[in-house]
Amino acid sequence: MLRIPRRPFCAAPSPDLHVTVPAHDAAFAQLRHSVENGPALIVFEGDAGVGKTHLALRLLAAELPMSVPLYLPNAAFLRSAELHQAMLHDLGLPYEGRGESELWLAVSDAILASAVESRRTILVLDDADGMSDTVLADLRRLDNLSVHNAPAVHVLLIGSAGLHERARQIPNLASRLGRACRLEPLSETEATLYLHSQAQLVGDDAFSDEAAVLIATTAAGVPRRLNRIASEAISVATEAGEAAVDVESVLEAVTRLDEPSTLIIPATSHQPRGARMPKEKTRKRKAA
Repeated sequence: MLRIPRRPFCAAPSPDLHVTVPAHDAAFAQLRHSVENGPALIVFEGDAGVGKTHLALRLLAAELPMSVPLYLPNAAFLRSAELHQAMLHDLGLPYEGRGESELWLAVSDAILASAVESRRTILVLDDADGMSDTVLADLRRLDNLSVHNAPAVHVLLIGSAGLHERARQIPNLASRLGRACRLEPLSETEATLYLHSQAQLVGDDAFSDEAAVLIATTAAGVPRRLNRIASEAISVATEAGEAAVDVESVLEAVTRLDEPSTLIIPATSHQPRGARMPKEKTRKRKAA
């Protein structure tokens, strides 16, 4: 029977379950270089579910000893005051009852005070696609904050493809942006490596090579979908009392989840595990 002490595939980003995949490591290296050496405003874009948030949280953890990390999910701010209130809240500073000017002064004072102590602020604005152009344009004020000719804050905007180009169209913002960091889906080889490595983090590798390839192709290399299908396939195999996740378990998982991708099924004949009759019952019917 399949025994896994801890579920290896989480729905939410989990930096402690990070595995080394070339595409992600290259994107992370670019992000870290941009934060340490580039301009204050950085755009990190890619399709939904490819792992942008995971890498951003990993970046904040890596930079923690020398930075003040601020992570704001769902950064669909319509007014700058809303952004500044959220920043002050995360910093543990008063924000209620303050006007826009007071909010900005409180934010800038906190950022500059940390920079004087050699702790720069790293502000991650996730799901920034919903942010208004007014707030995007106002980010230049954060870009103006510096200590000893170095940026006091780095702003990482996370969004879908096209966010960088949209930001470039805003007056006075294009010249302040670095080149876009983009994260693509994993290749089939990277996706199967991800599945095997992720399973090994919590115990033995539970996936046959054939099953891993089927999950990789069905999920089109998107980590969120890889996690979803792999987790359900583990449940199917566990319910069936199997010692490993095989192709039939994956097919049943995809059926349960109603995955939209076209299945690429290996040449041998397979059916979803739930669609097959148990062997014992099959024998009884033949005897009858």
